[in-house]
Amino acid sequence: MGKFSASDDLSQGRRAIMAAMLGGAAALASRHAKAANAGDLPVLGAMPEFVGLTDWFNGPSLNRQKLLGKVVVVEFWALGCINCRHALPHVAEWHERHKDRGMTVVGVHAPEFDSERPVQAVRQAAAAMKLGFPIALDNGFQTWEAFRNEYWPAAYFVDAQGRIRHRRYGEGAYEQGEQVIKALLAERDGQGGQGRRTSG
Repeated sequence: MGKFSASDDLSQGRRAIMAAMLGGAAALASRHAKAANAGDLPVLGAMPEFVGLTDWFNGPSLNRQKLLGKVVVVEFWALGCINCRHALPHVAEWHERHKDRGMTVVGVHAPEFDSERPVQAVRQAAAAMKLGFPIALDNGFQTWEAFRNEYWPAAYFVDAQGRIRHRRYGEGAYEQGEQVIKALLAERDGQGGQGRRTSG
């Protein structure tokens, strides 16, 4: 599986191709984010287990079982990815705004370059961006592969039952992401539907 990035050092041609790919993926995913309640959000399958994650910081190590009962956003990022740096402040806002209601972000750092592998480099980048949510390193891309992810940044929105209900690739759609989180929290609290089953 390819590991793509829209970093600022890519050639102009590759940036154009990636922009088209990410734009199309974001448009497809955003259809579900406009839902009025969680009952309109599809069930895209069970959240995979975290595999091979190391060097957790900003909190204890987590797994799928520990996260059941919470609304979760799993955010794949790389410290050298300019699009990630644009997206992460918004993701951090989601975490700060909703963490006391039973929602958390889990940051999965999957390095684009070898220089991004050391945990100290990731810690420094996270501190500089004031990221307060739990973060772990996926230097072997095992969790990346488990999610069948292909992009930096990528966000997977998971309901309290451990099911993926929405995906966001690339930058943007932050208000839509906010509405998805609110809908999934309402669903967990018995104020929304249960989601439509779908295979994709």
